[in-house]
Formats: sequence, structure tokens, C-alpha cells
Amino acid sequence: MYNMSMKHIHTDINIELALEHYIDIMLWTLKRSMSDDEVLDSKLTIHDVGTDFKEVSRTELESFIKENEADLLTWKHEEVSEQVGHDFWLTRNHYGSGFCDDEWNHEVGQRLTASARKFSRVIVMDCDGVIKRA
Repeated sequence: MYNMSMKHIHTDINIELALEHYIDIMLWTLKRSMSDDEVLDSKLTIHDVGTDFKEVSRTELESFIKENEADLLTWKHEEVSEQVGHDFWLTRNHYGSGFCDDEWNHEVGQRLTASARKFSRVIVMDCDGVIKRA
């Protein structure tokens, strides 16, 4: 039975670890400004991400995992929780990478990509050193 307050949705998918990697890849992919090539995570860490951002992201990850758990558990490589967080950010924000990569079974990757893209792109801003959704 799925419980939104559970840290582990399934024994193999840890929502806290997925969220940590979701935020890590978000920091890596986002630029501080259009004129500055400095990547956010060179200065900012997960501790600089606002509580609201984390909570909304956790809720979205939980929803995505609940809807796609069977496909996600087909992952045959390293830690599935890390990969889910990483690929969910990349796919939902149309980076051209993520669930469509060769590491996933082609059909599974297509289903996961379609599911992730049901979630809107995330616009992020740095408000005096605190990362928030725009």
C-alpha cells in the first residue's frame, strides 16, 4: 500500500535519496544568469534550496513514482532512487536526456518520458541565495 508520508515508496525507491539527486541535477543544470556562465551548484547546495521548493518537488516525485513504480523498478544499474531523481528533472524540463537515454529499456523509457512530461517545466530563481520556483 502506498502512503505519501512514507520515506520509502517501495523498498527499492527512497524518496529522500531521489529528491536529493533531483535537486543536485537541478543545481548542476541551471545557470545563474544569461550573461554569467557560472553553474549554480558551484556556490549553492541543497541547503540553499527553499523549503517550499523541496516540498513541492517531493510531492511531484512521489506522484511520479507512484504512477510509474513498476517501470522504474526495471532499472538494472546502480541505485534506482538516484537515477529516478536525476532523470525526472532532466526529462520534465526537456533537457534531451533522462528517461530517453539508452540505459533504460526503450519502451520503458518512452513511457517514463511521457509520464514525466505531464509535469510542467520548472522555472527556478535565486532570491538572495535561496533557490525558489518562479
